[in-house]
Amino acid sequence: MDVDVGAPWMVVHQPYAATLTSAVRLASLPPVLFLPLPEGGLAAAVTRTSLPLWLSPVTATG
Repeated sequence: MDVDVGAPWMVVHQPYAATLTSAVRLASLPPVLFLPLPEGGLAAAVTRTSLPLWLSPVTATG
């Protein structure tokens, strides 16, 4: 992720840089923690054989 490196680097020279840098780091953490949970549940619920059947209407319209 570029945000993990670029965003804190942009606030280094600002007033309260330590607080801003930690806030940017904290803001980038929830997607990494919470997005894999529903994806793991979906992967457990969907078998590999049924996945192409579900995605074929989506690819046909695109």
